[in-house]
Amino acid sequence: MRNKFADLVGHRFGKLLVLRDGWFPGCGEAKWICRCDCGNQTEVKGSFLRRGKVKSCGCWLREFARVHDESTLQRRRMLAGAKYHAKKRGMAFDLEIADIVIPETCPVLGIPLFRSGDARAPNTPSLDRILNDVGYIRGNVAVISWRANQLKRDASPAEVAALAAWIASVVK
Repeated sequence: MRNKFADLVGHRFGKLLVLRDGWFPGCGEAKWICRCDCGNQTEVKGSFLRRGKVKSCGCWLREFARVHDESTLQRRRMLAGAKYHAKKRGMAFDLEIADIVIPETCPVLGIPLFRSGDARAPNTPSLDRILNDVGYIRGNVAVISWRANQLKRDASPAEVAALAAWIASVVK
């Protein structure tokens, strides 16, 4: 059974150099002991190496996170999400990372913005299209709280004004 697997010893995959096999009977797939350029050793499935899914012991991601602060990572996630939604909805898209500015507080509700474990917590920063039918283009996006974006989602300006007037009339 073991003979059907290609010998990867000595091959390099990204930052990983395959040292020896780490085969475990019954797992159904060859695993390999690799040394990363950073000096760490790790065990990786052969298919992950061959397909390029694993290229380091994880040091690359740790280094990336160290170099890029959480705000930059958050802005990159927002940019990727906007690009995905624009394509899915057939909308215009011309944003760059510099176009996404995360303020300290929500410009709509005045609540502090911060990243929580829940991507849809009320205080989580959210990319909003100011005019929903225009698309994700420069000048038509703002970062507001998830709660404000949720309130605004499907409402027209007239509907929001009517809601605000009604709330003001019933709450005294």
